[in-house]
Amino acid sequence: MNFCPKCGAKIESKEMRFCPNCGHKLVANTGVSAEKVSSVGETTAAKRPIAHVNVETPKAKVKPEPEVEQPQEPEPEETTYTKSRSNTWIKKEFSASALLFWVKGQISVDYRFVRINEKNTVLGVFPAGSHTQNVPLKNISNVSLNTAYKMSRFIWGIILFFFGFAAMDASVLLGLILMVLGVGMFLNGIMTQLEIEKSGNGYTIAVPFFNKTDMQEVQQVIEDALSTDVDKTDQSLYQHRLNPNDMDNVE
Repeated sequence: MNFCPKCGAKIESKEMRFCPNCGHKLVANTGVSAEKVSSVGETTAAKRPIAHVNVETPKAKVKPEPEVEQPQEPEPEETTYTKSRSNTWIKKEFSASALLFWVKGQISVDYRFVRINEKNTVLGVFPAGSHTQNVPLKNISNVSLNTAYKMSRFIWGIILFFFGFAAMDASVLLGLILMVLGVGMFLNGIMTQLEIEKSGNGYTIAVPFFNKTDMQEVQQVIEDALSTDVDKTDQSLYQHRLNPNDMDNVE
């Protein structure tokens, strides 16, 4: 048996749509009003747990870092010299002595001569003019390089240095001059010598030890010229070997 939810009147039949007492609208087959059913439905919906859907957030694509190329050390370039009739194969300057490093001599090589302009000195301390020598390549039989030690210059250098040190009490300027001369003379005791053998005679170029690399390059160029398969006794054959259309490869 059903009752009207509003006035409490008895509902005789389930088919009744309205309360006979207050006229309140009822839900079919029940005594419950439509408003209550609606409120119950809303309450049930409110109590229903909300399903949590895990939505995966798309991960941002990480761009791979570009590979950084390591700088490669440049390979040391080999020194090459262009050989022809019209140019000089190599030209190097060298100091007159360790003390007179600003006074420069010169040596150059072309397809005919080894040209030398050497500055002369006294004990490697005082300039004493110059000497020029042109040595024909065809007259050179050998070239060598060695290091020479002059004991007399070592001794005089040490003596001058200590004399200068002792003279500092009397005259600072004189003491400094003697000490500088002593150091310069001592360094001149280490000499690099380029020996050129020509027609049975030797010619020696003495340079300071710090010009040794330049003399090694000159020696290499002269030896390359001597090692070519050339008849140096016949200048016409030597000229014929110099191809005018290919002057960069003189053999």
